[in-house]
Amino acid sequence: MEERLPKRKVLIIDDDKGILFTLKMRLEYFGYHVITANNSAEGIFLAGREEPEIVLLDIKMPGSDGTHVFESINLVSPASTVIFITAYDEEIMKLENIGKPCYIMRKPLSAPILNEFIKKAIRKQSGDI
Repeated sequence: MEERLPKRKVLIIDDDKGILFTLKMRLEYFGYHVITANNSAEGIFLAGREEPEIVLLDIKMPGSDGTHVFESINLVSPASTVIFITAYDEEIMKLENIGKPCYIMRKPLSAPILNEFIKKAIRKQSGDI
């Protein structure tokens, strides 16, 4: 009998419901267990409760700063790897002095490239790289 590995949890935090829906569908197709939040407070709560391996975090959302959300996620779910997603160059500049390694991907996101990026981040978490 073939052994089934548990699905890896991915939390997506983005205020754009269209992006949440699209990424959720595409990542579920690749076999991930996907949880979504459309604001930073809900995202931080879900990160603590679900402890996902990967958090896709929109940097620029109404009423929040991605760097502060990043710090909160690191407190409630320190094992999670955060991948920032953004379409804004000025937001990327804020991440230069964040103090902890993070990943950055530009919007619009390519699902196959995002999948490879997530797999690489999970391998790095596991020490396989």
